[in-house]
Amino acid sequence: MPRVLILANGEPPAAELLRRRAGEAAGLVCTDGAAAAALDAGLTPDLVVGDLDSLDDATRARLGGVEVRGLVEQETTDLEKAIYTLLARGVDEVLVLGAGGRRWDQFHANLSLFARYAHRLTIRAEDDWGRLTMATPGATTAIGEPLGAVVSLLPLPSAEAVSTAGLRWPLVNARLALGGRLGVSNEVIDERASVTFGSGGLAIYVVNTRHRPA
Repeated sequence: MPRVLILANGEPPAAELLRRRAGEAAGLVCTDGAAAAALDAGLTPDLVVGDLDSLDDATRARLGGVEVRGLVEQETTDLEKAIYTLLARGVDEVLVLGAGGRRWDQFHANLSLFARYAHRLTIRAEDDWGRLTMATPGATTAIGEPLGAVVSLLPLPSAEAVSTAGLRWPLVNARLALGGRLGVSNEVIDERASVTFGSGGLAIYVVNTRHRPA
C-alpha cells in the first residue's frame, strides 16, 4: 500500500510541511491529540487513533464523521497504536510527523518504537530540522541526498557491521552503539551514497539546512 502519513502529538511541524506531505500520502492518520493540529492546517484526517485522552469535545465535533478508534492500553503510546493499526490494515510504509519536540522522554520512546517496528514496515520521520529513515539490516539503504548534506547514523541501541559508501568519513564493518562509537555529522560526497549493516537497529538522519523561522 502507498505511504500513509501519521501526525503524532509532539511538537507539530510547520503547516506548509504538513500540507505538502499530506498531499503526497495515500492517507492521513492522527494520534488523538494531533487531530486539532491537522484541522487547523486545513486537513481532515482519515483516521484518529489513540487512548483519546487528548481529544477534546470541540475537536471531536470538528471531525464530523471521521473514524475515531479508541484503544485504551497503558503499555503502548498513541503512536504505537497508530502504527500497529495501520499494519493490521495492510500498510507497509509510513511517514511520521510530530514525533520530536521538547520532551526527550517521548522522543526517546519514539526512536525505540521505530527500531522495534523497522523489520515490519518502512518507517520515515521528518520535522522542520531534518529527516530520519530506519535502515533495514542486510540491505543497502540509499541516502538519496545531494553533495554536502550532513548525515548522522544513529544506533538504536546498537548496529553491527556498519559500512558506508559515498560519505566523507567512511565506516567499514564498524560497530555503532549508544555509549560507544557514534556516526554523527558525516557528509555526502557522492550522490550515490549508501549504508549497509548486519544486525541491530540503525537510523539515518539528514539535517535540514532550511530551518523553520523562529
